[in-house]
Amino acid sequence: MMPPNELKILATMFTPREFGDGEVVFREGDPATEVFAIVAGRMEVRLSDGWVVAQLGAGQVVGEYGTFRPGRRTATVVSNGASKALALDYQRFHRFLLAFPIAQRGERRPKRPSL
Repeated sequence: MMPPNELKILATMFTPREFGDGEVVFREGDPATEVFAIVAGRMEVRLSDGWVVAQLGAGQVVGEYGTFRPGRRTATVVSNGASKALALDYQRFHRFLLAFPIAQRGERRPKRPSL
């Protein structure tokens, strides 16, 4: 669990975004630059052949794979009706992790070695 102070700082780093019905959040092949936490509405994850592989809603996250290594989007995400999300760019998130390394482990204090 992330300590409350670090969680508050992380929350200030998100940018609110709104999407209309059918609006593309990002396209397959686009550079992966940010992650989205869905606040309201629904989003579809589509492959290049149009196949819908996931339907996501409030409380779910999309675009997180690029957080771990640079690359391109592996699917297209489209808003299914009006939706709202909080966006966090990867560079900002990485700076946060460098400033608060304990947040990477999700621990409040270092673990004691077991004997």
